[in-house]
Amino acid sequence: MNTNTPPSSNEGLNETKKVPAPASIKDQIGGIVIVVVIGIIIGSLFVGGSPNTSTPTTPEVEAAQGNASKHHSYVLNFVKAKATHPSTVDFCSSLNMMTKAEQEPDGSFLYAYRNCLTAKNSFGVELTYDWVVVLHESITGEIEVVNSSLEEK
Repeated sequence: MNTNTPPSSNEGLNETKKVPAPASIKDQIGGIVIVVVIGIIIGSLFVGGSPNTSTPTTPEVEAAQGNASKHHSYVLNFVKAKATHPSTVDFCSSLNMMTKAEQEPDGSFLYAYRNCLTAKNSFGVELTYDWVVVLHESITGEIEVVNSSLEEK
């Protein structure tokens, strides 16, 4: 009697194997939007500079800290107005609002803010959203939103 028989080619066919579900269209679009927003932010930070110029880092840090309180309510009001039901908006800790500041060659600044919020959608279901807002502050102090995104988590 031979006990070293080779395994049958049908062996293991009845076992169920877990195959990860493909990403939904919504997840794919959300990922694409995030990549595009990050690309725009990074691209806008480097447009206009020449390879022979260097950007000082100290003014950027000081500007971000000095204008954080000035921009705080502006950004939160802007994001809240974008919600379907603004009265239901509850921001994640606004103290943890991520900030990135870059000085432009003309002396103006670009600021990137990112955080999350919960709010009810058009069906009345409370959902969590990630948001990004990019502000441009001119050397005269005028502020404008140059890019924004509000995506369901």
